[in-house]
Amino acid sequence: MTDRNTLEDKLKQKLANGEIDQEEFDSMMKKFADLDLLSSRVESGSRKNYSFSGSKTIEGGEISQPIRVSGKLNSTGSISCPSISVSGSATIQGALTVVGPSKISGSLRIQDDAKFGSYFKLSGMTEIGGSAYFTDDLKVSGKLLVEEKLVTGSDMKISGRLDADSINSEARIKLSGKVTVANNIIAEEFITSGGRSLVEGSIRATTVEIAKKNRPKIEQQKEIEDEFNREFGDDEEFGSLGSFIANMVTSFVPKVLNSTLGVNRVPGIFTIKQNIEADQIDISYTHVGGDVIGNDIIIGPDVVIEGRIKYRNSINVPEDSSYKIEKIDE
Repeated sequence: MTDRNTLEDKLKQKLANGEIDQEEFDSMMKKFADLDLLSSRVESGSRKNYSFSGSKTIEGGEISQPIRVSGKLNSTGSISCPSISVSGSATIQGALTVVGPSKISGSLRIQDDAKFGSYFKLSGMTEIGGSAYFTDDLKVSGKLLVEEKLVTGSDMKISGRLDADSINSEARIKLSGKVTVANNIIAEEFITSGGRSLVEGSIRATTVEIAKKNRPKIEQQKEIEDEFNREFGDDEEFGSLGSFIANMVTSFVPKVLNSTLGVNRVPGIFTIKQNIEADQIDISYTHVGGDVIGNDIIIGPDVVIEGRIKYRNSINVPEDSSYKIEKIDE
């Protein structure tokens, strides 16, 4: 019996709920069919698992059972299967197509392209020598290396490490780990807590937020320092006591704020070599080699922009900044 709790049912449900129209449904069906992710070629047949607990070499091909690897698996050719789980080590000297769920807590190496028709959860390590296509949620707490492009049709949540040539997402990318991308990131939303990541190209999205959660901490610290200076800055009676209190404000208070807000350290700088382009932009602790272009833009602390800030509706930058700012009239 074929497991039909996959993309066909999900797309049909979206069509029935009015989330997509018939034209979008037909377009998605064609796209996923071209990727061999519509269960049309891989049948589950038996519910028995195709398990590898020792060391095994196979030729690959279309496998009708879910694959489970707790030992060591080497495939000399491409594999198509209903689902895959790897807690050991698996090497595929070809491509991999998985219609259903994938769970990798061990090591998975794929020489060519990889296509995943359901959710992909990675707490181990996966290396993909070609491009990677994810049609459902992608969660990475381990390490994902993609030699060519990474394409996803649903949300990405990266708390580990991700390296790719480029990323193209039709949904949200939420990042608390580290990414290195050789070209562009394109997404509906790009949200990151910051950190020492590198994007060699540009980021294009509807919403871009970088280290936004750290901005309230800095603003509260500055308010406390300013309030102290207004009250006691010119009062000679405080003498050395005033200096002592000032030191407490600038050293002890940030630690309290960090603890209160759950921030243990100042994030590293997130580097984008080219541009940021989005409708809504809110960035801190960021180095942009090109322009920042958007409708509504907020620039927080520790932001370097080598190009210009180009805005359409609103702009908010630190008072002492010297950015090159240009209003776009369209």
